[in-house]
Amino acid sequence: ETLYQSRIFKVVWGLRKRGYSELTLEGYSKKLRLLSKSVDLDKPETVTRYLANKKEWKNSFKETVVSAYLHYVEFYGLEWKKPKFRRAQRLPYVPSSEQVNKIIAHSSRKYAMIYSILRDTGLRPIELHNLTLRNIDLEKGIIYPESAKGGRARALKLKSETLAMLKEYVSRNDFGLDERLFPSRKALSHIFIRTRNRLAKRLCEPQLKKFRLYDLCLLYTSDAADE
Repeated sequence: ETLYQSRIFKVVWGLRKRGYSELTLEGYSKKLRLLSKSVDLDKPETVTRYLANKKEWKNSFKETVVSAYLHYVEFYGLEWKKPKFRRAQRLPYVPSSEQVNKIIAHSSRKYAMIYSILRDTGLRPIELHNLTLRNIDLEKGIIYPESAKGGRARALKLKSETLAMLKEYVSRNDFGLDERLFPSRKALSHIFIRTRNRLAKRLCEPQLKKFRLYDLCLLYTSDAADE
């Protein structure tokens, strides 16, 4: 792996200069480093065989590895006929409002506010992390996020009780206008999983463990479609 660290770094740096998001670059870097532990990255045919024989990996994950390695191949001018993996189609798990509210009720004040914002707006965790005071109108209770995927501009309304929690949170912290207000995506996910699993055990509701932090935006989309 050490042999390829500098080569992977150059690929990632090249993509960064082309405007790829840090979240995407982090994913590509992890996939390439994972591959480099088992195969010679400069021999595409070995990568193809390795992926074909890696039965414990889902096709959806193999697709993401292929996408990352394709950038490596293109950067170093290698020839590779990328393999195709058909991912299994399944409907996403959309949590119920009751499940979401249980998580919120059993969270700390700070994280109850965070999950309420995600529930109200459908923001992705990375979009929440990127919010600053410049993105929020605290008087009207509207968030104007910068899309994580280059989507169209949005104005997202908070519920009154969520806005009250957010105002209290901001008042208790001396945030600068351009200072990020919330933890990283990874930290948010870690805390959520710990809270969710503890609650699932306490309430004897294993169904809660199917619920991801990202699924909060699916609940918002589902509710919006019903209106």
